[in-house]
Amino acid sequence: VRYGDYKWYRNIFKKKSKSKEIEIIKQPKEVVFLTKSNENGIIATFEELPDNYGVDETKLVEIKDLNLISRISSLFPTNVGVNIENIKKDIKNAKEGLFKIDMKKSELVNSREKLGAKRAFSMDRKGMKKNANLTEIELDKKAVVANAGATVMSIASMAVGQYYMTQVDNQLTSIRYSLSRVIDFLDIQYKSQVESLVQSVYTISKFQISSIENEELRNRELDNVQRLKLKNQELLNQAESTLEMLISKESANYEEYEKTVKEIAKWWQYQKILLSLLYQVNVLDFALYLGTKSNEQCFSAFSLHIDKIKSAHTNLIKWHDRQCETLKIDIKEARRKNGGILALFEKPISMINDKWNYQPVDLDVINLVKEQTNDFNEKEFVNENLFNHDVQIFVKGNQYYYLPQNKE
Repeated sequence: VRYGDYKWYRNIFKKKSKSKEIEIIKQPKEVVFLTKSNENGIIATFEELPDNYGVDETKLVEIKDLNLISRISSLFPTNVGVNIENIKKDIKNAKEGLFKIDMKKSELVNSREKLGAKRAFSMDRKGMKKNANLTEIELDKKAVVANAGATVMSIASMAVGQYYMTQVDNQLTSIRYSLSRVIDFLDIQYKSQVESLVQSVYTISKFQISSIENEELRNRELDNVQRLKLKNQELLNQAESTLEMLISKESANYEEYEKTVKEIAKWWQYQKILLSLLYQVNVLDFALYLGTKSNEQCFSAFSLHIDKIKSAHTNLIKWHDRQCETLKIDIKEARRKNGGILALFEKPISMINDKWNYQPVDLDVINLVKEQTNDFNEKEFVNENLFNHDVQIFVKGNQYYYLPQNKE
């Protein structure tokens, strides 16, 4: 698809399993990196897309990290032939042998056949002074190929890692907004702990190439993620326990019910926020492990908390039903029957005008009850490892995009 003066291009990093040979193959617009026997390899391709190729831009995720863009552009498109020819040349040299000249460059005689070249001896006024000693340089063909393949695999992993971390970063914006709407004057310390936790997760979610490719930094970030996960669960457990305590008590009157509904709203919101945050922390855990740690392992605790919030929601609905029945509250009509001495005159009053037997219920309370009793949209983790999929990177002008291979 043509946009202005730009065309779409696509890089594809394809997984290739159990290669039997060690080689680098250059085909038209395709480079194949095969690592040592019985290990996975990867195929890296570059192609110009035809004008009638439909690129769904809504599914593309822009790659913004300049270091990652530099890595990708160093392979495709213009340098790919040069890069591969250089690697193939290194392999040939490894086979035929290269030698180091044990003599200062300033002592070597200039070559008459090739401009800029040197001869392996020195001369003085009398003629040839001495020959240079040659020491063979050991080059490992396997290492040359492995390093080339590792570079391509690293770029593919970093593209997927950036996608996961960008998704977390985007979701945290929504979580921070939800948290800002929680009005809490009594539990200021608790709210500040949640805010601090969100900020810490937000800091880690900012993708940096060093967090992925540097083993020491990546392990350090993983340790931070584990600590944040434990803190997240600690705060979530507190919210779950508080909510459970609130709905274990029956309200003696409407005023007490209204007060409890508002308190429940706060802790119900905390529970949902912290559950969403725990999901994002688990995504970071998975991303920093580059998919080597399974989704089931990363999200094991999350599944337990999902079960807890589902159970809490069921009990919350039952609690509201009991209070409304006891206190004669009609949520649909946003009203409640008179209590106290007026309840004694219910029948006489109904003979005149039955509406006089009811009092309006504050709409804010009605909305809170509806929010707490509506269907709960539970969030379950997607058991999918994009690190195991082919990686497609689209290029338009100077912009690079990753296309997640999600199952739909």
